[in-house]
Amino acid sequence: MSPQTSASTAPTTSGHSDAATQVTAADPEQVASGLRIGRIGFPNVFPMHWALGVAAAMTGTPAELNTAIVAGDIDVACMS
Repeated sequence: MSPQTSASTAPTTSGHSDAATQVTAADPEQVASGLRIGRIGFPNVFPMHWALGVAAAMTGTPAELNTAIVAGDIDVACMS
């Protein structure tokens, strides 16, 4: 850890940073209001999006989501 690393982002004993904990503990409605989420429309990735508890702004194939990210149509998605 460099001297410039703050305590709030330092890894915890579980291997996760405090920042990661804050994201997973975020209010789903607050996350949804600020992010346009792209969802891969395959059944095997459904559990990841279900756990977020927010609706996707777009559903598509990985290639379609890659294009949407580049175009600025969505903010975040699983990427290939």
